[in-house]
Amino acid sequence: MRKGEMDKDENAPVPVIVNIFMTSRGKERLIYHNFTYYKQSRTRSGFRWGCTKNRWHKCKAYLHLADDMTIVRSNMEHTHSPFGTPSRKKGRTSFITLTKGTRLLIYDGYSFSQNSRIRLGYRYVCSSVGKGCKSYVHVTFDDRIIHAHSVHEHPPTKYITTTKGVKMLLINEYVYSKIGIRAGGGIRYRCPNVNKGCKARVTVLEDDVILPTINEHNHEPLKYLKTNNGLYFRL
Repeated sequence: MRKGEMDKDENAPVPVIVNIFMTSRGKERLIYHNFTYYKQSRTRSGFRWGCTKNRWHKCKAYLHLADDMTIVRSNMEHTHSPFGTPSRKKGRTSFITLTKGTRLLIYDGYSFSQNSRIRLGYRYVCSSVGKGCKSYVHVTFDDRIIHAHSVHEHPPTKYITTTKGVKMLLINEYVYSKIGIRAGGGIRYRCPNVNKGCKARVTVLEDDVILPTINEHNHEPLKYLKTNNGLYFRL
């Protein structure tokens, strides 16, 4: 082999390893170095793939791939982190599994339920979504947060102490009395109007994370007045 031919072979483009898959809507997507691309247009030698974040993150990264999967041209300067990057948002994150097998995400002191599947994992919504809370978290299949909108429309856990020295849980203007310890960990509370048929109850885990069990009351919130010494008196 002549020297010129050897130099040409050594400098020849090397095929890259990519993962191409179809979305639920039948669209082709390409994954390269943990970034996702969509097929933009046909080129003379292959296809141009643009970053899927070009709209929301104004990312102009792209790949020109030849039919033999070699990179002809590229711009790898992304304006965002690759998927699977651990979230830098403040707040503790963990998962728990209830006795019925339901898996909940605990993020920043609030609980989230799995709502739907997304391209890279699952979408979790706040457990109080039924009351209008629009907070949600996107989690990859390996349990890494890639996006979080944690702006809740309800207050976090709060406790009050009555003038009789009883500590009660206060959620959305409703009070709950302690009734026992949960087998899997945590404290169980129920509405004090249980003798009037109200079945509302919740479980509070460590770090004051609330797990709603039955959160529908059959009455208006009980009225409490805060006294000068910080205690609460039932009206």
